[in-house]
Amino acid sequence: MKKYSFKFQSALDMREKKLEDKKLEMAETIAQLNEQNRKLEKLVSKKEPDILEISSYKNYMSKIFLDRNNQAKAVENISDILRFKQLEVSNALEEVKAIENLKENKTHDEHASIRTGVLNY
Repeated sequence: MKKYSFKFQSALDMREKKLEDKKLEMAETIAQLNEQNRKLEKLVSKKEPDILEISSYKNYMSKIFLDRNNQAKAVENISDILRFKQLEVSNALEEVKAIENLKENKTHDEHASIRTGVLNY
């Protein structure tokens, strides 16, 4: 008698392996969740900070204050540079407009001269 062979056995094996892998991943996630809940519970149940936490917080706040002041100075410096650059752009734009006005006037004068028959160079 011939032994029965399920033709989709390899597909079934792959899916069972995938199921086991997913179960392991879920177990790891549950362990992580439990650890995070434990940390949360520790923080919630804590009533008074210890000296180390107070010192760390004080240092942290000092650093934040220093960083904020330094950033405000950096913004102020960049704002000054921006005002200077805006002035430079404004001056350059005026110079371009002056040349464009000369060009426009020259073109207008040439057209007027051509109409009157006199060409001035």
